[in-house]
Parts: sequence; structure tokens; C-alpha cells
Amino acid sequence: MFLAIVSKKEHYMKNVHVYDIKTEDGQTLQDLIIPVDIDATWMDVFEKVQGAYLDNVDSYSYTEV
Repeated sequence: MFLAIVSKKEHYMKNVHVYDIKTEDGQTLQDLIIPVDIDATWMDVFEKVQGAYLDNVDSYSYTEV
């Protein structure tokens, strides 16, 4: 499971703060920050996080601030 909180960084970028990700080697990443385009959708965020850090994600929470 991971929690992704997307916050506006600049007028053309957002930061995705991701909490409690378990990586393939078993590490837990706290507050992993991933920059995304300002118009990124949740699926864009999901695919970027999943592609970079996870084989599969069984649950998640998402909010924008």
C-alpha cells in the first residue's frame, strides 16, 4: 500500500509525496518525492510510481493539496 499526496510545486510542476512504499528489496521508503507535470492525472502518477518502485500495488490512497 502507498499513500500519494500531490502538492503544487510550481506553475508547471507538481510534487508527489509517496509514503510507505515497500520496494522489491524489502525497504520502506518514507516521503519519496516524485516530480510530475502539473496536468498529470492520477493514472500518470500511479504508473510512474508503480513503474519505478513496485511490481504491483494492491491498495493506495491519493489526494491533492
